[in-house]
Amino acid sequence: RFETIARTLFTLANMLSDSAYQNVQQARVISELQAAEKNIQKQLLDKDLILKELNHRMKNNILGIEGFLALQADSHSNPEVHEALQSAISRIKSMRLLYERLLSHEDAQEVSIRNYIENLIESILEVFPLPKPITIQQELGDFYLHAKKATNLGIILNELITNTFKHAFPAIEKGIIRIILKKSGSTASLVVEDNGVGIDEGSLDTKAPSFGLTIVKMLADQLSGKLEIRSNSGTRVRLEFEV
Repeated sequence: RFETIARTLFTLANMLSDSAYQNVQQARVISELQAAEKNIQKQLLDKDLILKELNHRMKNNILGIEGFLALQADSHSNPEVHEALQSAISRIKSMRLLYERLLSHEDAQEVSIRNYIENLIESILEVFPLPKPITIQQELGDFYLHAKKATNLGIILNELITNTFKHAFPAIEKGIIRIILKKSGSTASLVVEDNGVGIDEGSLDTKAPSFGLTIVKMLADQLSGKLEIRSNSGTRVRLEFEV
């Protein structure tokens, strides 16, 4: 009987010892996990601070380039040089605006396209003071677009609008530019049309296109989009691409 009790007590002691050992092991694992979590949180915080600093420097660098080009534009009396510098400033602004929009989103992957385009148009008007009244009519859908596609779309729109400002209204008292951007399913379409003098459609194939139109075609290809340019009581450009 005493042997049975002794064996029982010995068994209980072993069980308690094993349980205590397991508790110690669990406590050690929990402590290690907590330490690892703190280390990860610190690394994420350090990374966030570094990214914020890089973003701040990037934005300042872009603004510095804009300012330098603006000074160059103001210092040149040659109208062709001045116009070329204005175009460069406008292209850089379109990319800076997108960069700022992306920074306002936590994932920094997509941007509200209507908000971006509205601000882009305003920035173009700041760079290119209009010599005559020009009305810009906007019909912009409200959807999100991936950063890379938004970049291409913004530069395309910048080229189309600035080219219209420069060439469409030499003999027209009141110009009208209509911008339509819509999304249907997985497809988006951009239309930019004006009531200007139009273009010679045949020249698009027989002559070397302008630098601006070359950029438009190149970026439309990058979007795997379908680009159509028509001239009928003005110019109409339509781009269709997958979102």
